Amino acid sequence: MNSLRRAYLKRREQLRKAMFAAGPACTGADADLFTAPDVFEPEPDSVRQDREAAAKRICSTCPARSQCLAYALDIRPSEGVWAGLSVGEIRALSLWPVADHVEQEVA
Repeated sequence: MNSLRRAYLKRREQLRKAMFAAGPACTGADADLFTAPDVFEPEPDSVRQDREAAAKRICSTCPARSQCLAYALDIRPSEGVWAGLSVGEIRALSLWPVADHVEQEVA
């Protein structure tokens, strides 16, 4: 593993640890609320919007929101709600196109 890759993975781990150390409000919450419940069954838009709105309400009071956003911007998730933002909203904040990113993580 080259040094650039090691530094990248170390930074990602530091961001993840900082997020969890801040005490995220989603800890203990239903994980399906923050991601689609079943990837093999399509989720109707109205159901997804309601689920994401509920997740965003939890995020709105989260003490780890800024750390979660930093982590999400780094990992570029392919789905879910992170720091009170949908994947589309996170992509809009990102400076790099999604196609340029090597690894993606799911919430």
